[in-house]
Amino acid sequence: MKPRGHLHLATLACILLTAAPTGPAAAGSIEKEVEVVLLAVSYQKTANSRYTIAIIHDEGVADWSLRKVYRAMRKNRSLRRKGLKLKAVKIPMDEPDALRQKLSDAKASAVFIMAGSQMDNAKKIVKLTRRMKLLSIGGESDFVDQAGATLGVKKTGRGYKILINHKGRAKEGVVFDTRLLRLAGK
Repeated sequence: MKPRGHLHLATLACILLTAAPTGPAAAGSIEKEVEVVLLAVSYQKTANSRYTIAIIHDEGVADWSLRKVYRAMRKNRSLRRKGLKLKAVKIPMDEPDALRQKLSDAKASAVFIMAGSQMDNAKKIVKLTRRMKLLSIGGESDFVDQAGATLGVKKTGRGYKILINHKGRAKEGVVFDTRLLRLAGK
């Protein structure tokens, strides 16, 4: 019997190689992207048994996409298989001090920066996650490349690619399993 980590990594590799939907099917890609992100998050080394992801969004973000991400996180089982109890909370963008308090109150372990948020806000969130030592997850690949979020997913022609910002990872104090780092490096 294979160790559980190998099963997760095999599942993640299969998802990364799965064809990314286009056209009308692309609306369902939000769930697939969240699935890939959560599988990657399950390789974060953490001592906590509870894992709370705060979904931070601008006012202008479409309600339907926010609901899709929230539902996809709540129904995903990747973290549960690792023995972590996942909780997702929605938090509207706010001033840094108020946002810090909301993240503390929610006992956030990670922050998901919702796609459609403004780049300036994404940069403010990343700055805050570094101070609070929380994993930052970009809902858009630009949030990893330009705002400095630690983790993200990018659609490729044939599937998905995991993006890891190593400088951001170090500043947030995030440690990933080396198997994920090797997979993301490909």
